[in-house]
Amino acid sequence: MPRAHFKKGITLVELVVYIALLIAAVVLTVFVMVEISRSYGKNRTDRLVGIAAETAMERIVREIRLACGFTSLSPLTLSTFASFEDANGATCTNGTGPATHIIALSGGAIQIGGVSLMPTGVTASSLEFTEITGDGAPTKAVRIKMELTSGSGSYQITRKYYATATLRGSYAN
Repeated sequence: MPRAHFKKGITLVELVVYIALLIAAVVLTVFVMVEISRSYGKNRTDRLVGIAAETAMERIVREIRLACGFTSLSPLTLSTFASFEDANGATCTNGTGPATHIIALSGGAIQIGGVSLMPTGVTASSLEFTEITGDGAPTKAVRIKMELTSGSGSYQITRKYYATATLRGSYAN
């Protein structure tokens, strides 16, 4: 009985099919990795802006709530500022007269008393204070609007944030 002789190995067609499948798998893997990296960069930048905004807004609102009045209140540019007077009990004095806390936008950083509230990589492009007045009510309130930017290129994110603060010292007026 004759023995069948089989050739071992692969044909050229099989080799081309395997290479094509391998190339498709590599291209798909690279595409997925690039998209994951892009998504991570955007999320990281968005998170950085969100944390910076939350921290800065909480500090600004706290400073305004502790005030009983304001001496200057206008939309901030790079050279203007808003100042709020300290509240000590029901009066605006700290023993030597009103103390003033200045909230400024300078060089892309929001500052209170000269100390920056912005982390590295986040800049403030605008900071506005608007007085809120009611129907003859003596209570004073301030609406705060700020715009923060972080990142560059396709990772750049700009967000606007809003808050309202009622000056506690104005309750007694």
